[in-house]
Formats: sequence, C-alpha cells, structure tokens
Amino acid sequence: MKTADFLEKHGYQEIAAQYRQGMDSTTQGIYKWMDEHQEAVWQFSLEMLEAHRADWPEPEERNEHG
Repeated sequence: MKTADFLEKHGYQEIAAQYRQGMDSTTQGIYKWMDEHQEAVWQFSLEMLEAHRADWPEPEERNEHG
C-alpha cells in the first residue's frame, strides 16, 4: 500500500491503480500490463531517473566498477 500511496501522491494514478488491484502473479501478466501501459511506465521511469540523477556514478566510476 505504501508504494501505491507514493505513486498517487506523485501523480502516477495509472500505475498506482495497478498496485492497489494487485498484478497478475505471473511474469507474463506483468509484461502484458506493462505493454498496455507503456507511456505511463516510461514517464515514471524517466522521472525517477531524473529525480535521482545526483546518485548516478560519474562515467569514470562506471568504467572502473563495470
């Protein structure tokens, strides 16, 4: 429920609704839902990456650690 609350608070209603309903427990069901909601998943992913950009390793660090 905390994940759904967070998503709703930050404007991700479509993804939050899926958390509240519960996803099909199979990997295939999750992928099907994601395929049908690509824009919502993409926007969420981009926004989370941008929000945490300062946490990304610098290019030199990435090269040293893989």
